[in-house]
Parts: sequence; structure tokens; C-alpha cells
Amino acid sequence: MRFQLLHINDTHSHFEPTPVSFQLDIEGMHVQVQTQSGGYARLKSAITKCQQQSKLTSLFLHAGDSFQGTTYFSKFKGLANAHLLNQLMPDAMTLGNHEFDLGNGPVRTFLDEVKFPTLSGNMDLSQEDPNKLTALSGHDLLYDYDPKAKIAKVLKKEIDGQTLAIFGITIDRIKDISFPDEDTLFHNAIETTQRTIDALHAQGIRRILVLSHLGYAGDLELADKVKGISIIVGGHSHTLQGEFADFGLDARPYGEMVNNTAVLQAGKFAETLGIGDVEIDENGHCIRCEGSSYFLLSNTETLFVDAKHDAILSEVKQAVFQHAGVMEIEPDKSIEAYIEQKLKPAIDEMDNNVITTVADRLEVQRIPDEQRPEGCQVSPLVAQAMYMFASQQVSPLHFGLYNAGGSRVPLPAGDLTEAEIMGRLIPFACSVVYFKVAGKHLRHALECAIDNATDNGIQGSGTGSFPYGFNLRYEYQGDQPQDQRLTRLEVKDDQGQWVPVKDDAYYGGVSSSYTAAGKEGYDGLNHAVAREDLGTECAVAFIEFARALDTLSPNEEKAVFYHPPRRHQSE
Repeated sequence: MRFQLLHINDTHSHFEPTPVSFQLDIEGMHVQVQTQSGGYARLKSAITKCQQQSKLTSLFLHAGDSFQGTTYFSKFKGLANAHLLNQLMPDAMTLGNHEFDLGNGPVRTFLDEVKFPTLSGNMDLSQEDPNKLTALSGHDLLYDYDPKAKIAKVLKKEIDGQTLAIFGITIDRIKDISFPDEDTLFHNAIETTQRTIDALHAQGIRRILVLSHLGYAGDLELADKVKGISIIVGGHSHTLQGEFADFGLDARPYGEMVNNTAVLQAGKFAETLGIGDVEIDENGHCIRCEGSSYFLLSNTETLFVDAKHDAILSEVKQAVFQHAGVMEIEPDKSIEAYIEQKLKPAIDEMDNNVITTVADRLEVQRIPDEQRPEGCQVSPLVAQAMYMFASQQVSPLHFGLYNAGGSRVPLPAGDLTEAEIMGRLIPFACSVVYFKVAGKHLRHALECAIDNATDNGIQGSGTGSFPYGFNLRYEYQGDQPQDQRLTRLEVKDDQGQWVPVKDDAYYGGVSSSYTAAGKEGYDGLNHAVAREDLGTECAVAFIEFARALDTLSPNEEKAVFYHPPRRHQSE
């Protein structure tokens, strides 16, 4: 069986072209090139072109995380995603973790709108309340977990008279990083895949494709531990495959082979399209995997270089457009018109709504270091904004808390708009949550969140959990034993003085619904004795806070004293 495989992943609502930067060496000069790649209109043209030009059957797949990421999602939630994906029309899409960031409701709305199969073969809905409005179980376009057979439901495609089995696998730690409903379970990815492979082999089906949202490392582990997978098309880690060293990009070769399984992924943000010529033999082994991820550039798109390189702009353009990993493509007019007429007016209104002015650039460095010991400059301001918002509604209130990963981009000096805040700075639609928690549990939450962010004694889930606060000050000694690393923890009293947090006293705090739910190390907050969702998104609270200021500046008072373990200092 031989076919053309087209694939995307982690598009995150980037419907329009995304800024990209390439580093080129031309005539002995190091040239930085900035332009824009991809977007759904170019994707549509590229997919159509590939399907029309190839003599092979084409299969087009999306490996999850269509939701979140830009102002389009902030404004339209999943509806715009569904309508535009219908115009691209993948043969299947797997559900990623960000599809569940707002619970199962938007997933149900998405399923009701799309016209293609959606896969999550380790998602078990057997415990789901059948009467709730957001129920997913039994949906015609959902290929989830079969609780009786204990395997994934399988989509079967006939290619040249032979069967290709396709099933989806979603990251099984999803409840640590997202918000599926409590009655929605996710089984172990490797075990579910193994049982499903065994069942397919028992039916005589050997050609098997797993549409995965586990991340590249997870895909390699899956291929290593589960023999019999022909191809894994993955997402989650935003891994770029292709030969892009001469663009100054860190990329892996296309189609890494493990146990006769080809592992594929195609970057992020709809910048690139993965295009592969693949062949699977009768034993289910992938014996051909030739291709690349392709940046989708329009010839009318401006290439920006430093003024000193203007004289060689024609050579730069030739080097870019003749690159083996670049496809020159013009946008599909119908999708371009849909975005311009149906979606863009609402976004333009947000773009033109200036909230405040940023005095000097504010950085979003997640973990403090010697060069920037204060760490992130934005997250403490978000913590302050949530505190100021909540102070009008709840009492007692002692502190605000926000994780570093909740602030996605630095803020350059100049005007700060509503679109920049909601679409790029705080794109995740998390709400402001108030809680009362014992000092010992707050201490545990902060220490574990830092351990998670720095892989200190545990395998963490990423640097985004590092905590920042308002009216909250702590010192972390990474070389101390676990549960003893927070050597100082203080809040401000009514007189504005720093006072130690007592283990058995209770403190009112406010945070995002993400951290308040105990994600990524913050499980100490699950011991809160009171909890109230204040019904407003963190981004909206930040907008209200920033609007009241003439200029936005960082908090001057140092509140994070971070001392990493010696292994980090020597790395």
C-alpha cells in the first residue's frame, strides 16, 4: 500500500499567516529573514495542489490541538475552528489536550459542527452522565474507547483495495494539563494502543496508522514499546521535521524510524504542511517514508532583512523560495474571503481597542536566573490584576497567584491592545477562581509547582508551572530535601507588612482556574476549604486592571528568591 500523506498538528487557531524567521548564510554574510508562512487559506491551496498533482491516493490528517492560541479562539471559541476545518476537510482529526481546556462543552459543539471523523481512542465515556447537554458518548463522528472490547474504535480507509486502520490516542495525563469533565476518563496510551493493535492483527489487518497527540518523545516511546504500528502521525510537542539546518532551525529528519514504524510531526501554528510519500508492506512495516514539512510562502509576501542586506535581497529571495522545504503557494480565495468577511471585523475591533501603554519592554522569562533574578515580569502583574478584580467581591483576600506559562509573549514598549492581551498574552480562556487554603497546603503547592517546572526530583511537565504572586513572597532552596525547599513564605498584612505564613492558618487567594484545579504540581490547592469561580476570564481581569493605568510597568518589589539545585547551576 502506497499513498500520499498530508498532515498538520497544533494549529492553535492560527487562521492567518504566522510570522517566521530564518537565518541564512549568503555571500559570507549572516542574514536574518522575517516573513509570514502558512495560514488556512494557503493550507487549502497546498492541500488541493498536492491532491491534484499526485498519482497516489491522498490522506489528510490533523493530529490535534486546533483550539486556543489566538484572538480568533478567544472571540469565537471552537466554532470558527470547526467551520474553517470543514473547508480543509481532513480525513480525520485526533483530539488534543487543548480541545478540553473549557471542558467538554466546546468539544460537543465542535463535534456537532464538523463534517469529518474525530478520534480519541483512549477516551472512555462509559461513566458519562447521558442526560447532560455536553454529552459526547455515542456521537456519530467520534471514535473513542470501546469499554467492552477495551480497545480504541477504529476508522478504516480503503486504499487501492487494501485496508488502512486508523485510530487516535490522546495524551493520557490530560487531567494534569487540561479540563475534561470529571466523568471523562483517559486510559493509558501504550496499553490501549497495544490491545488495539492485537485486536486488528487478530482480524488480519496489519496496516495501521496511529493519529497521536502524545508529543514526539511519547510517539517514539509508543513506537518502541508497541510493535506493529505502521505510521504514527503526531502532535503536542510542536516538533518540526525536515532539513532546515540552513535556515537556522532546529528540526529532525522527516519520518524517524523505530521498529519499522515511521514517526511524523509537522511543526505548529499552521505554518507548515507535512507531505510524505509512504508505503506499507503486507507485514505492516513502513518501507518508504520520503518527504518533509513545508513552509507555505506566497511570492507576494514581503521578505524583511536588515537594511545592510538590502543589496542582496534578490539572492535572499532566491535562497528562500528555492529551498527544498518551502512551497510557493497563493492563498485560496474562498477561505481568505471567509476570514476577511466573517471573522476579521470582530478581531479588528479588538485590535483597535488600546487598553494602556507599556512603558518599557516586559519579559516573560519563566524561571529566574543570574541575568534576570526576578524572572517573569508579566505574570506578577496578572496576579495583581486578578487580586484587584477579586478584592471587590470576596473576603478575606491575601494574595494573587499566577503561573509563568499563563503569560505567553513578552510585551514590547508601546500601545497594548485588547487583541494582544486576549489573543497572544493570555490566550487560554481560564477564569479567575477564589479559594481559602491552609498555609501548609499553599506551601506544598508552591514547592511542588517549582519542582515540576525545574524537574527537581521529579519528571515535570514543563517550565510553565513556575509560580509568581502578588502580596506573596517566597524563597526556594533547590538543594534542600523535598517538603523543606520553601524556606520562606510570606504574605502582606492589612498594614502592608510582610508576615510569615502559618501552616495551620487559612489564607484567601485568587488564581486561574488552571492552577486552582491543582494542575502541574499545584495539587496542594485541591485542599482548599472554599472555592468560588468568579465568572470572569483572567484576560478580562487583566484588561480592567491595565485600563486603569496610564502606563504598565513591572512590580519593583522583589518577591521571588529562587536558588536552583547545584546541578542546574552547572548545566
